[in-house]
Amino acid sequence: VFPKVQDAALALQAGEVDMASFWGNEITVVEQFEADSSYAILPGPSFWVLQIIFNLDRAPFDQAALRQAVAHSIDRQRIVDQVTHGGSIVANLGIVSPNTVWPPPNLPEYAHDPGKARQMLQEAGLQGQEVTIIQSGWDREAELIQADLEAIGLQVTVQSGDRTTVDGLLKEGNFDLAINGHGRIANPSMLRTPTWPAATYQNKEYDALFVSQSVEMDEKKRKEQIWALQEILAEDLPVLPLYHPLMWVVYKADAQVVPIYTSEGIAGGIPIELNKLIFLER
Repeated sequence: VFPKVQDAALALQAGEVDMASFWGNEITVVEQFEADSSYAILPGPSFWVLQIIFNLDRAPFDQAALRQAVAHSIDRQRIVDQVTHGGSIVANLGIVSPNTVWPPPNLPEYAHDPGKARQMLQEAGLQGQEVTIIQSGWDREAELIQADLEAIGLQVTVQSGDRTTVDGLLKEGNFDLAINGHGRIANPSMLRTPTWPAATYQNKEYDALFVSQSVEMDEKKRKEQIWALQEILAEDLPVLPLYHPLMWVVYKADAQVVPIYTSEGIAGGIPIELNKLIFLER
């Protein structure tokens, strides 16, 4: 039974539910249960990503130098600390969850360096360039990103809307930058369209490599191909992954049914703590 409750923590404390899930900035709620021995806490994987999507089909983000300048300008760790209160980790630039075997060991890094970002912007002749960020529900992240981009000399407008409107703009390709997130990042199959739900990234080498890994039967060779896909993404930067939120399930310590997180998620990578195996005697 999955009852709808307004406050999962209060429902759990009142005995209305036996377990409750939390993620990201809800870490502050989870911490309230840590000192209470009548509850157990199961940390989960991080199979979700929030990212900036670049529109590579139109200026100015058709220039890799500008995308890389943006990557150097944005303080992703500050977003993790100030928005999620430490309830997430800085994202893998190859998008795939770091809680799997798929991330490569040595991806390019874009350290937070506003000075370098400003210089790259000037060399590209884009100082003072006007750009618009579209987003739905990521107000605080947008505020911090806007400040970082303006600090290197871009003129930034944030356009907020409902999820349907933003998804429509992404599918139409009618945007400069977008803040958007999705799950299923435990499964490399989601690398097919890294800018999803937009489709603004075209790279023949990347597409051929994706098809190749999808039919490769040798596990070692396939992993190397998936690593190569992520290396291309980290270099081309069609998206800038921001963070992976952490997850937890809090439940009664004496519960007869104990939740588990399925390795690499279910149904293609959905991070959920429910699995029919929890009903088997251990």
